[in-house]
Amino acid sequence: AAPAAPTGGQGGLDWLKGKRLMLIDDDEAVRTVLAEQFRDAGGIVTDYASGDAAVAAAERKQEGFDYILSDFAMPGLDGLATLRRLATLAPGARTALMTGNADDARLGDCADTTVIRKPLSAEALARIFA
Repeated sequence: AAPAAPTGGQGGLDWLKGKRLMLIDDDEAVRTVLAEQFRDAGGIVTDYASGDAAVAAAERKQEGFDYILSDFAMPGLDGLATLRRLATLAPGARTALMTGNADDARLGDCADTTVIRKPLSAEALARIFA
């Protein structure tokens, strides 16, 4: 698998300092690396291994998030369905969908969602969220 870590150093993630980010990815290695980098940049990161877990957690505790970043291809709820469910639970959050499979036909119905390609770059994340 391609490295998931944002390239370009920590400087590109300074917009994350003090912000609350929900990170959803079923790949534990990807999730761990990203969460660590986002925390190193000063982000307050809560990470989940599935869309179902993220939605369940959002339903239980009504804490807000500034940003929600979800992988697209996951078992159970895919990333698009997850973001749509979370839109009602965390209405103020800016959201993005990440994918390593750029030509997935199912991405065609997410015109209302920002899609970012893996491997992630700090610059691309900043364009979307900062």
